[in-house]
Amino acid sequence: MDNKLELLWDLIEGQKLYRNPEITFEQLCEKIDADAIEMDNYLIEELGCSGQEYLTRLRENEATHITKG
Repeated sequence: MDNKLELLWDLIEGQKLYRNPEITFEQLCEKIDADAIEMDNYLIEELGCSGQEYLTRLRENEATHITKG
């Protein structure tokens, strides 16, 4: 699980794939051959939000920084 989490963080935070508004959390999990439900449950336990909610938050934060320039 730890390796899958590292890969997931790399996709989300490192490669900034959250910037693609079309990509879903499930698609990110597919890219690393991880079970989306298992990853989602982990994020809910650790962060208090689902994977898709986390992506949405990142996108909202990015939009806020862009508009505040």
